[in-house]
Amino acid sequence: MKYKQSVWLQLKGKQPKEFIDALNKDDNWTSDEIKGAEYAYRHKNGRHVVIHYHPNCTYGRNQLKYLLGCIAWTEQEMRRLKFIK
Repeated sequence: MKYKQSVWLQLKGKQPKEFIDALNKDDNWTSDEIKGAEYAYRHKNGRHVVIHYHPNCTYGRNQLKYLLGCIAWTEQEMRRLKFIK
């Protein structure tokens, strides 16, 4: 998914907890399994994503791209979930 530069600037400093909170708010995603630092979520259409939770860490560009590719939120969905402004 392609995002505008202004969206990427907001996503750059996101921590795992923020992803987990947004996935929990999204009615299309349900918590599948939690094992240690791995939080697995499943989408209604069968997609799957695992968030590796480490406090006070942020994701690098490639990891962000991978996670957002799995989650496939549109910019409007991220705004609705208050994930971005």
